[in-house]
Amino acid sequence: FGPAGGNGAGGFRRSLDQVISPPGFPIDTSGFAGRWAFHDCGDDSLELGPVRVTARTIRHRGHALGFRVDHAGASIAYLSDHGPGAEDRGPEEDDLIPQGVLDLVGGADALFHDAQYTDEEYVRLRSFGHTTPSYAVRVAAAGKVRTLHLYHHDPARTDEGVDEMLAIARRTAADLGFGGEVRAAAEGDRFTLGNDSPTSQGGTP
Repeated sequence: FGPAGGNGAGGFRRSLDQVISPPGFPIDTSGFAGRWAFHDCGDDSLELGPVRVTARTIRHRGHALGFRVDHAGASIAYLSDHGPGAEDRGPEEDDLIPQGVLDLVGGADALFHDAQYTDEEYVRLRSFGHTTPSYAVRVAAAGKVRTLHLYHHDPARTDEGVDEMLAIARRTAADLGFGGEVRAAAEGDRFTLGNDSPTSQGGTP
């Protein structure tokens, strides 16, 4: 399931084939092992067995979706590529949180949100469609989420740099009075979500 984009016939699958295809990649989607079905998706809510998936358009370069997954009393919101300045939106957009984003994050147990740039980097790269730890905290606070996981770390960021981004986010949370937990997502993290407080094992504090 993914955004159809502006590709007309072929939709989401054609979009994938434009990225996953020779010469940059050895196969396209026709070479995937197993049985695959590709479905165009927009601002939709889907029932996949016992799991409810909500998709909403979010601000990024091109067509992008954020997702919310609800199951057995637990919920995860996933906005991996999201920036208020995407596609040359002006600074007046920076404090606006679209209703579609609120649909995804409202009351979520866990929110994984783009936090790639420092404030200084964002000024230069705002149109790229990524954002800052401070904006991620504002989204989490607006949605009253239980745990915010900073995500989409810059590939050049060191572990120490990620710790600095986490410190920025936690200062912003204190300034806003956001009472949820703020963490930096790390490879190997495992979480158990439910009606009680989320628990975690491994990864960064």
